[in-house]
Amino acid sequence: MVAEAELKRFLVVSYEYSARIAGGSVRVVGFARHAPAFGWTASVVTATPAEDQPDICDINVVTVPSVDGRFGGGIQATDDSGRLNPPGRLLRLLSPLKFWIPLERQALWLPRMLRQLGRQDTAGVRAVVVTSPPYVVLWAGRRLARRIGVPLIVDLRDDWVDRFAIEKRSVLNRALMHRFMNQMLRSAEAIVVVSPDTQDRLIKAGYTVHWIPNGFDEDEFVDIAIDAPLIGGDGPLTVVHTGWLGGFRSCRPVLDAMARIVREQGPRVDPVFRFKQMGLIDEHEIAVLAEVREGVDVVIEGQRSRTEAIKAMATADVLLVVPGTNIPAAVSGKIFEYYRARRPILLVARTGAATRLASEIGLRYVCAPDDVDGIVSILRELLEEKRNGTLRTRSSTGGLERWERTNGARALADVLDSVAGSDGSAAT
Repeated sequence: MVAEAELKRFLVVSYEYSARIAGGSVRVVGFARHAPAFGWTASVVTATPAEDQPDICDINVVTVPSVDGRFGGGIQATDDSGRLNPPGRLLRLLSPLKFWIPLERQALWLPRMLRQLGRQDTAGVRAVVVTSPPYVVLWAGRRLARRIGVPLIVDLRDDWVDRFAIEKRSVLNRALMHRFMNQMLRSAEAIVVVSPDTQDRLIKAGYTVHWIPNGFDEDEFVDIAIDAPLIGGDGPLTVVHTGWLGGFRSCRPVLDAMARIVREQGPRVDPVFRFKQMGLIDEHEIAVLAEVREGVDVVIEGQRSRTEAIKAMATADVLLVVPGTNIPAAVSGKIFEYYRARRPILLVARTGAATRLASEIGLRYVCAPDDVDGIVSILRELLEEKRNGTLRTRSSTGGLERWERTNGARALADVLDSVAGSDGSAAT
C-alpha cells in the first residue's frame, strides 16, 4: 500500500455508484476500492443517494441529486421489488423523439452536477475518469477535465453501436450518436473498454484502446472455497440470475425450456425447477416471469445488496448469465463472479465476447438464446447430475486470480500514470 500522503488523486464521474445490484456500479466501486494500492485515490461524483453508496474508507464522494429521477424511468426502483419505475408522463410524451435523435434523460443531471462541483472537490485532481453509459455523461467528463486542466479517460462499459441492435433508431439518430461518441473519444487521452470486441472495433477505427475486464473481488468470496462442491438432492434444480432482466436480456428461453422438460416428464406435484431472480426487472420481463409454467417455481427477490447476491450465488445449483440477446460485444460482469462462486454456469449468448471468455475459462454449458433444443438438453443434463449427486462446476481454477478486481485497478493505475505523468501533467 502506498502511503496516503503520496497518493495521486483522480476524479470519477459515474452516474451510478451503488452498493446494490445496479448499472455499472460494481466496476467503479472496484476501481475506487483498490486504486490506493497502486498509487492513486479516487474522488467520485454521482447521482446515487448517499444511503445506497458503498462504504469505502477515505473515498470522497460528491452526491448530486438526480433531477431527472423525478420524471421516472431509467434503472430506478422505488422499493426492493426490483421492478423498474415506469417512465413519467413527460418522458412518455418525449419518447418518440428518441427514434430521431439520441436523447438521454441523464442530460438533466449534468448542469446541476457541473455547478455543484466546486474547486474544493477538484483540488489536487490529476485526471478525470468518466464511465458510461449513460453516454451523455461523457460530455460532462470532458468539460470537467478541461475546467481542471487535466487528462480525460473514457471508460466504456457498453459499446454504443450495440444499442442499435436492440433499439430501433433512425439514420439521423445513428449519425448523430456516432458523431458525438467519436468527438468524445478523440478528446480523451485514453480509452478503456470492458469488451475485447469493442477494443477490436475501435482499434480498427484508429483509436488506441486499453482492455480492462470486469472481475471479482476476492474479499467478497473469502468464505467460498475454491474447490467446487458436489451438488445433489431431490429438490428442484435451482437456477439463479443476479442482475438486470429486460427485453434485451430475457430469461424466456430458459423458462420455456424448463416448462418443456416438465411437460415431457408428465404431471408432478412438486416443482422440477426453481428460477430465482435477484436484481432489476423491466416491464417486459415482469410479464415473462408472471406466466404460469407447470412445474417451474419462479421466485423474485428484487433489488438486494452485494452481500446478499453473493450468498445467492454460493447456494445456487446453477447460475444463469444472459449478457444480451443481440449484443455480441456484451460481457456481463456476472461471469467473473459466478466463476469465483464455483457453481455451474449456464451462459445463454450468441457468438461474441461472452462466448470467447467462456471458452477461455472453460465454461461447459453454453447455448444460443434461440437454440431451444440445446437449452433443453443442457437443463436435462444439469437436472440428472443433481439427482445423481454429481453436479459441480467443471471450470478450471487455473488463472482464476487473473480476474481479480485488483488487477483491473492496477491496469487503470497504469493508464493514469501514462497520461497524467509523475508531476500530474499530461504525458507527452
